[in-house]
Amino acid sequence: MKKIFIAVILLLFVTPALLTLAPIETRAQAFTILVTASPNPVPAGSGININVSIQSGAPAPGTNTFEVDCESDGVVDASQTSSGNSSIFSGICASAFSTPGSTVTLTGRITDSASNTNTNSITIFIDPPAPAGSGLVPCGDTPANPCTLCHLFELVNNIIIFFLIPNGSINNLLPLVPILASLLIAIGGFFMLTSAANPQGLQRGRTIIFAVVVGVLITYGSWLFIGLLFQAFGVVSFQGGLPWNQIQCGN
Repeated sequence: MKKIFIAVILLLFVTPALLTLAPIETRAQAFTILVTASPNPVPAGSGININVSIQSGAPAPGTNTFEVDCESDGVVDASQTSSGNSSIFSGICASAFSTPGSTVTLTGRITDSASNTNTNSITIFIDPPAPAGSGLVPCGDTPANPCTLCHLFELVNNIIIFFLIPNGSINNLLPLVPILASLLIAIGGFFMLTSAANPQGLQRGRTIIFAVVVGVLITYGSWLFIGLLFQAFGVVSFQGGLPWNQIQCGN
């Protein structure tokens, strides 16, 4: 009986001591990460800001390693270590955004002190750089393209193109006059279809369609007449080889 009592006493005192000497293993904790970037799309040749953050959950206590792969080629382009409550990394990727019209995948990765790793990616679209002077206003977009008196005439020409002629850089191939003419013809046709028993409404529809057709014929007919007239006199292009209806100012 005495031996059993001694054994129990030893068990009560020795076991806690052994537990305190045993190594405490860091438990793995589940967490997810979020990768964001701006701007997206990014202009070709420009840098981009990328943020890698812990979206939910919590990594193991200790030091976290944030890594960014700007091209998803397995090469770490930027990294940072943090401890405590820091849960976000901000960096800049610049080398991957040089091919206009393409896409680049950015990958962010966080590894905590227990070697738990989580990754996430985002796709970046690269816009081609806008040509100098593109759009309705032909100047002032860059220091190398200052506005001059010549650009005033080019602006007037661009306004005419905006209303009449399909152009990719000025009206996205959608001139305003044909669109309005189609809409007005549709309105005139609607009046005619819904006014079979109403002569006044029928006449209104005919008047709208007639006025639109005459206006379009006068507008584009005068443009064609001037072009044929200049061609008959040999003025197909001005000095510099441009067509008669185009103006281009030097920088």
